[in-house]
Amino acid sequence: MAQGLGILGAFALGALCMYMLDPTRGNARQARVRDQVLSRTRDASQLLGSKGRHISNVVRGTIHEAGHRIGFGSASEIGATTGLTG
Repeated sequence: MAQGLGILGAFALGALCMYMLDPTRGNARQARVRDQVLSRTRDASQLLGSKGRHISNVVRGTIHEAGHRIGFGSASEIGATTGLTG
């Protein structure tokens, strides 16, 4: 069974290489794959950046609320104490 899967995998890899390295349309296919990979990478980077900013803002809000509950008067006092300014 495992040997059959190995042969099938080798066959699929060979077919993929033939498809991507085709002398007539291979360059266009490679360019399309490259463009799609770059687009997905850029989308993922933007998503992670926005999620990181969201988490940062949630943490700042939580620290701010906690500061008010324990008696800090203003946001500047909380930022000065925690190092989270700006």
